[in-house]
Amino acid sequence: MSKKLLKVSSYISFATAAIYFFAFVLSNNYITYHYFIYDMEGYFFLLSLAIFSFFMTFSGILFLHYTNLDEEEYQKKNKVILIWSIILLFISNLSGIFALLAYLFINNEKESNRIDYIEELKELEKLLKKDIINSDEYNKKKKKLLNI
Repeated sequence: MSKKLLKVSSYISFATAAIYFFAFVLSNNYITYHYFIYDMEGYFFLLSLAIFSFFMTFSGILFLHYTNLDEEEYQKKNKVILIWSIILLFISNLSGIFALLAYLFINNEKESNRIDYIEELKELEKLLKKDIINSDEYNKKKKKLLNI
C-alpha cells in the first residue's frame, strides 16, 4: 500500500514539475527582461518556479526509485521519505500528503511484521511445550524467524 501511495506521489510530482516548468517557460518568453529590472518580485517568482520544478522532478525520480526497492531496503528509506514529504508539503501539497501517507503506512507495515513474528514465536513455544516439535526444530525455526 505504501509503495502505491509513493508512486502516486511521484506522478503528482512529475505533473506539478511540468506545470511549473511550462509556467516558467511561458513567463520567461512573454515577460521582457526590462520588466525584471524594475520589478524584482517577477524575477524571484520565475526563479522560484525553476527551483520548485527541479525539486519536484528530483522527488518524483527518487520516489519512483524507492518503489522498485525490496521491502527491507524500502523500509530503511522511511526517514528520507519523511524529509522529502515535508519539503513537498511546502511546494506541492497533494504530492506531500501522499508521500506522508506512504511514510505512515511504512511504519504500520513494520509494526505488523514485528507483531507477526512475535506471534509465530509464541506458537512455536506452544508446540514445543506440547512436544509436537523437538528443541532442535524449535531452535532452527526460531533462528530463521529472528534472522540469526
